[in-house]
Amino acid sequence: MRLEAAERQLLGLVGAGVVLTAALAAARPWLARMAHSTLSIAATPAPLAAARVGAAAPTFQLQTLGGRLVSLRQLEAGGHPVLLTFFNLNVPACGREVAVLNRIAARYGRAVRVVGIDVEQDPLNVRREARQAGIRYPILLDQPGYVAKAYGVQGFPASALIGPGGTLEAFHPGPFLSVRAAWPLLRRALGG
Repeated sequence: MRLEAAERQLLGLVGAGVVLTAALAAARPWLARMAHSTLSIAATPAPLAAARVGAAAPTFQLQTLGGRLVSLRQLEAGGHPVLLTFFNLNVPACGREVAVLNRIAARYGRAVRVVGIDVEQDPLNVRREARQAGIRYPILLDQPGYVAKAYGVQGFPASALIGPGGTLEAFHPGPFLSVRAAWPLLRRALGG
């Protein structure tokens, strides 16, 4: 009798080990993606103070949809301002803003680099949804949302203008529904 109880207990432990192993194997891709999203001011989910306009912009290193790591410093290369747009395509206003951002990138792309930062979505969904939405500017992945928090993003979409010297020049919560609506930010980026 004691042998049967010991066998049942052993089988239970083996079964629990198999379940745990399967769970860890399933989590491995997610953990690998998390390891490639870094924020220089904090690499942990500790509360962050939101960046202030006029102060140094929070630096970061995020993955592209192709898996390449890109830093804010790389985006600033060439001395041009960078317009970061934080979005989540599950939010209808983000989808409505895509056409405007595509026009801005096409019209002012040599003077201002437009970069989308998708927040808290699975990369496979982002790739599919970005294709469907017709996004024609580069997209970075902020799956844990640390970079968005560092910039003070509280809703989507939101945009941050980074000046050539790495300063947060402007922050705009909400969508740009026309190029005209974005003009105050663009004028600042273009030096006028």
